[in-house]
Amino acid sequence: SARLIEGLEAGGDDYLVKPVSVDILEAKLRSVIRTLSLYRQIEESRDDLKRANITLTRANRELDTFAYSVAHDLKAPLRAIDGYRGLLMEDSAERLAPEAKDYLERIGLSVAHMNTLIDDMLVYSRIERGTPKTTTLELKPLIESALQLYQRELDASKVQVTVTATGSLSADRRGIELALRNLIGNAVKFVASEPSPSIEIGFEQNADRQHLWVSDNGIGFDMRHSNRIFDIFQRLHPSDRYPGTGIGLAIVRKAIERMGGRAWAESSPGKGACFHLEWPA
Repeated sequence: SARLIEGLEAGGDDYLVKPVSVDILEAKLRSVIRTLSLYRQIEESRDDLKRANITLTRANRELDTFAYSVAHDLKAPLRAIDGYRGLLMEDSAERLAPEAKDYLERIGLSVAHMNTLIDDMLVYSRIERGTPKTTTLELKPLIESALQLYQRELDASKVQVTVTATGSLSADRRGIELALRNLIGNAVKFVASEPSPSIEIGFEQNADRQHLWVSDNGIGFDMRHSNRIFDIFQRLHPSDRYPGTGIGLAIVRKAIERMGGRAWAESSPGKGACFHLEWPA
């Protein structure tokens, strides 16, 4: 009897055997009441979670609408600025002093930079809210498409590109395209000043993991900053020499983390860098 009461008090649920003592009946009732209370708490938590999900979904839609609205509102005056700049260059070029022409060129570059910054912020925002959809992708067209975006820069700097990656991978298409595009763009930017610039793209996988990397022989960086470079708006080099928005590597990390993976880099000053992506197979 004492053990049965102790078990019921601890949360056990046992049947009653006649004759039933008052102590056992009280313990049984307390156990039932406690169980019912837990059920009610679970139902309330489920309802709270449902309401929170509805609120979060609504907030995401509103944030998406807000982001596009802000992007449109920011780009509208930029288009006007660039339009007037173009008119001045076309209609008054002969009357403008060299210094004035230089100012107009700088305005054009600033407008282009701001447009790119807005686009990158929108991309980063979409990654944060999107749901990854894993599919099988052939590596060759994936890499060729990313390289094509930088063909002009690659040709101008005579960059030697070596692709050892073959076969296929499993990943979210949009996520891996963004990550690869930004890693290649990053490599192109930092090898441009090298006498014999080169970039290598490789891939390997096993039963559990997939590993993609982009290496270059560019200016490199100190490994003390290896984590900071993946933070948004973080830059290690002056923007006048190496232009960019400071969002590219943040997009890379966010995209691969959304696939359950990780991004990291290895480098040393003056000896190039290798950026790695690893995610589940």
